[in-house]
Amino acid sequence: MAIMLFRGVTIMTEWLMKKRKRNLRILMYLSIFPILFSIFILYGAYKENSLIEEIYYESCAATQSARFDAIKAIVKEKNIQTKQNTNKLKEYIIKDIFIEYSNNIYELKTDMESNKENKLTRLLQNNMNKIYVNHMNANNRLWVANRNKILADKETLMGPNRTFKSWEEEYNTNTNKLLYKNTIDRILMKDVYGDILYIDGPEIDDYIEQSFIDEPSFKNLEKMYNSKGIDEISKYNILVCSYIYDSYDIFNIPDIDSNGSYTNNDTIIIVEQYNIGDVLKEHEELFVSYDHMIDRYEYWRNQTKIKNINDTINLLVIMLVSFFLILGSTSIYVNWSEKHNGNNIKSAGD
Repeated sequence: MAIMLFRGVTIMTEWLMKKRKRNLRILMYLSIFPILFSIFILYGAYKENSLIEEIYYESCAATQSARFDAIKAIVKEKNIQTKQNTNKLKEYIIKDIFIEYSNNIYELKTDMESNKENKLTRLLQNNMNKIYVNHMNANNRLWVANRNKILADKETLMGPNRTFKSWEEEYNTNTNKLLYKNTIDRILMKDVYGDILYIDGPEIDDYIEQSFIDEPSFKNLEKMYNSKGIDEISKYNILVCSYIYDSYDIFNIPDIDSNGSYTNNDTIIIVEQYNIGDVLKEHEELFVSYDHMIDRYEYWRNQTKIKNINDTINLLVIMLVSFFLILGSTSIYVNWSEKHNGNNIKSAGD
């Protein structure tokens, strides 16, 4: 085939040189077909690659969406467990307060205002020790407070004569002091209709605390997930609250008086805080499977595009070789016909 192709190209060149203008015009017309065919092949390859990209991105988007649905389900389940913990601790504390302070309820108020270890401190700590908090650290904590200060903190058990932690001291432990203060203010004012979400980060403008009131509240978390990924939302902490009691305090003083003003009563607040990233680590195998799925999609895309490019190149080569073979064969035939007819004419003249 190679010899035939070479021979055809040689004869075709000789043929073009004999009647250059006419034959070049003929060749130009004939070249339109392989050019159009090449354009058709390249366009088909482009469309196929576009379809591959579309399938790839749709598959990845579906996987990302499924991964966020898994995150949402995990967070919802964790919120339920955490709320059960705070409610359980609330019942423990109410029961023990009425046992320990039944004879002198004013002693309870004195202990709440004190900055030293006392009967209330020990009561709170003993009951908090009954509640298990996973990944205990600064981001995963259980604490009890009133409107003035933190009364007990499971993360940093108070030693003898240690003063209570003021809210100012608590704010200073967070990088984003303003956001954390705004979050705590909502809790203290009982402006909570769900679980409070906040992030402890340096950029206040990028994050707004959100409450998980209903399904649309997860849209804010999903927006951050879609724009910055799972590593970003892993920085978020969620605080789940319970109160003793919901509309008045342990001394039966209402949160709001008859004039509609806040009474700044001695509401006792129980808060469990957990970090989304730490909770997701417990399901690491699940999220690794999503990563593997995306890797498989990417492998399929790359291999399919490579095969598509190779097939396109092969088609173009076959088309060009076929064109030159046909053109060469035609040139040989025309050259032979011209010679044969020329010999016949000479013979007839003789």
